[in-house]
Amino acid sequence: MSLPKKIFLFLVSILYLSINCGAVMPGQFFQAREKKSKIKAIAIVKNVKITDYNKKRGIATQKVTFETVTPLIDKDLPKIFTGYCYSMVEEKGWIGGEMYYYPKYKLGKHVYVAVTKNNGTIAAFHSVSEKEIKELIDKFKNKNLLLGQINIKDRVDSISKVFNNWYIFKVDDKELGYLQHKKNDFSLQVYVTHLFINGENPIEKYSVKASFSDNAEFSLDKINLKNTNAKGESKSIWLKFDNKSSKQLVEGILRKSGQYTIQKNTLSDFVLFNIVTLLPFDDKQTLHFSVIESFELNVKNNIKLKFIGSDNGLFKFVQLDASDNIVAQYWLDEKHVLQRVDWDKNKQFIRTTQEDYYSKIKEDNNVKANDSGRSKSKIKIPSV
Repeated sequence: MSLPKKIFLFLVSILYLSINCGAVMPGQFFQAREKKSKIKAIAIVKNVKITDYNKKRGIATQKVTFETVTPLIDKDLPKIFTGYCYSMVEEKGWIGGEMYYYPKYKLGKHVYVAVTKNNGTIAAFHSVSEKEIKELIDKFKNKNLLLGQINIKDRVDSISKVFNNWYIFKVDDKELGYLQHKKNDFSLQVYVTHLFINGENPIEKYSVKASFSDNAEFSLDKINLKNTNAKGESKSIWLKFDNKSSKQLVEGILRKSGQYTIQKNTLSDFVLFNIVTLLPFDDKQTLHFSVIESFELNVKNNIKLKFIGSDNGLFKFVQLDASDNIVAQYWLDEKHVLQRVDWDKNKQFIRTTQEDYYSKIKEDNNVKANDSGRSKSKIKIPSV
């Protein structure tokens, strides 16, 4: 049975765009492309022109001409700029509209548009109302403000970087395990933290996955806490957040999965390992926020983070509670790389490498094998 012509054209078009134009890709692909776009503006669609048409595949390339109304990131943006997008057509006319954007229906109207560069690929495109225009202008005006408070223009781009950082975990100066803190996707603000606790049997693992949005605003969306014991048994708690409230979440422990309303500038504790690296070495500025302590899911309000100086070549930030007691210290090198964290009065996280972690595990395996005389008593290396 043959496919109807329109369906056939549609499927062929999707395949073609996937391979040749990068059009049918996961949403994260376009979010990343929009983030990296050199042009972001409120503009008016002045002209739409088909510059290329592949009749066999039913694919048209469109050149869209925009008139700048308000540049959002580049104040020197030309009055007129252009961008390209792809569409699917057939001999009798347009079918299915453009694959992603509908510029021919927006002629003469105000839109928000992101273009990789002038005369480049359109990465985002949609109509905007007067209210949305104001919101976009405010958003981009504050895009360099960390939690809407401190300007981090020189370091804001590092928010999107991926990383895989390791720390030795100590309690009372005794080495108890390792902490892995990582971000796998440059287009998403999702931070994953694993704490591996040494033991006689397979290592216990505590995992926290915290999701944020809005770049420098760090709007907390979700937290997933998962505990895995030495037997491989796991328990999970999922928390979702509405962060548009003006009220603080009541202090205390969040004991069950569910949705909670939180105040803007509520953070999970391990994301502070990143946030502190964005701050300037300036003792005149203080960051204010609430914090959710990940492993206990304990909420604490009126927390402050501030720079207090340098010592032995490292730069020191302190975290203060509501009574101005020091509850954490963060030590960075001159390149803003976090080297050590002191928590409470007896816990430390000291920067190391993943290679050091695996080397330590193998060393412990050998010691236990020699002590028992049996290789089957070895610690199982956990997946990370």
